Amino acid sequence: MNRPRATYIYLSPMHVQQGLFAVLVLLVTLLAGQQLQRWNQAGVRVPSLPEPVMQPSHFHAGATGIIDPAPYHLTSVDQAQEPDQPFQPRWVF
Repeated sequence: MNRPRATYIYLSPMHVQQGLFAVLVLLVTLLAGQQLQRWNQAGVRVPSLPEPVMQPSHFHAGATGIIDPAPYHLTSVDQAQEPDQPFQPRWVF
């Protein structure tokens, strides 16, 4: 079946240029509107929350003086203790 195309659009370079200019004008208008809104809201005070005390997020290897009350000990396989309960197989899907 040969069906003719519904529309055949020819875009000349002038149409492309006009479209890009329209997009540029729209973008500048939106940015100007946002800036105007920011200037108008600059006089309105918004109650701010107190800033939380932040701990330094950087890491120093020499500054890690955390003492673990129950340190981990490595044991060999021969010294490992058997669990109190028998092993129950579980199905995992």
